[in-house]
Order: sequence, then structure tokens, then C-alpha cells
Amino acid sequence: MMKRFHAALAAALFLSGAAPALADFQFTAGGQTYTQGATVVGGKSRTHFILYDNAGNPVLTSGNPGFFSITGAVPLPTGAATAAKQPAFGTAGAPSPDVTSIQGVANGTPIPTVGSQPSNIATGQFSCGTTAAQAVAARTGRRNVLLIQEGTTLVRIGASGVTPSTGAPLPGTAYSSMTIDGSAAVFCVTGSGTQTISYVETY
Repeated sequence: MMKRFHAALAAALFLSGAAPALADFQFTAGGQTYTQGATVVGGKSRTHFILYDNAGNPVLTSGNPGFFSITGAVPLPTGAATAAKQPAFGTAGAPSPDVTSIQGVANGTPIPTVGSQPSNIATGQFSCGTTAAQAVAARTGRRNVLLIQEGTTLVRIGASGVTPSTGAPLPGTAYSSMTIDGSAAVFCVTGSGTQTISYVETY
């Protein structure tokens, strides 16, 4: 019975294009009262159903086999859909509740990309002393800078304000090296004396 009831009702709802909701109602036929679960359409002024008894036969009422009318609005349950969802395309680079493709989101998972290779090289030398000083200036678009030890005095590398106890060590071994990624300025300092370092930038 229920399979035939839902099949007929599903066809009617599909043609109407309305959003369905579940409800229970009672009806009387042949002197017997039935409690029937059905899918109803809310917000309509008049909704029709075809119902079947437990034997699978249409229920007779008012001379019409299995034809019922419910007059008035039928409330939808909480959270029921009232319209088909129509996603709106968001603005590139901004979060969107209707994301249908990759969108920029704060703290989102990075998406791997292949960048272009550096096409320029710049070289130079700088004498580091006991006062922190800028060895390599900042450069926009720089991929990295390679620092090369030219002598045997330990040199400390870092940002401005680097000290002999806080900087990263560039060992006092001739031609030892250190690579720093990014475009920031690089500073150096020694614990005593002076020491020349060379650098190679790629950008």
C-alpha cells in the first residue's frame, strides 16, 4: 500500500515543482478511521492526495476513488527546504558560502603551484664587524641569497639588531656557506675583528 501511495504522490509533487514535507493525518472511509503518513506540500491553498487502503485499493470518499483535498496552508517542519538552491558565484580571493571552485580563504590550505625560475643574478662582498650591519639589502622578487665565508672568523647572520649570541652561525671555515630564502635584508656581526663574506642573489 505505502509503495503505491508514495509512487503516486511523488509523481504529483514532481509535476507541481513544490518542496515536500512529511506529515500524518487521519481520514475515515467505510466507517473506519485510518491514520496515514503522507508527503504534503506546504504553502499551497489546496493540496490533493491519492490514498490507498491496506489492500492496495483506492479509498472511496464523496464518490471519488482515492481523491482527497486539504484546504489551507500546511506548515513545513523546521529546516525544510522551500526553494531549490541556486549557488551564487563569489568574488575571486574572498570566502563564499556558495563555493563552486577554488576560492581564496584566510588560513586556507595552500594549493601547490609552479612558479617561474629566477632570471637574474647579483653578487657582492661585505666586511662584517663587531657592530651589526646590513650585508645584503632587501630586494623585491628575490628568490634567495647565498652567503659565502671568505676567511676563518665566525660570523653571525640575522635581521637588524643581530648579536654575536643571537645570530645564525656562518662557520669560520673558508668557503662555508649559508642560503637564505626571501627578499628581506640580511645583517651580520662578528664577536671580534672583521670578516669579509661574499653573496650571490638570484631574483
